Amino acid sequence: MTDKTEEQMDKERAAVDAMRNAKSNMASALGRIETLEKALDRARLEMTEIKKYIPEGAYTYRGEKRCRSLVEDAVESITKVLGR
Repeated sequence: MTDKTEEQMDKERAAVDAMRNAKSNMASALGRIETLEKALDRARLEMTEIKKYIPEGAYTYRGEKRCRSLVEDAVESITKVLGR
């Protein structure tokens, strides 16, 4: 026979429920992170491919920066985020 009171058992049940909820939330977060990583990786690959078709001298509309530089900067940033 146990010496646990009803109050202690209720606290334990609540703690177990909280852990289950936390596990579910973590699984959801990990799934979203995986989806985002895949999307970023695909964007990086597509931007790298598209860059081949941008002329060397092409500038943005305002002429502030070369289009290829924008793509290179974005690809570099994505690569850092993904750790690849």
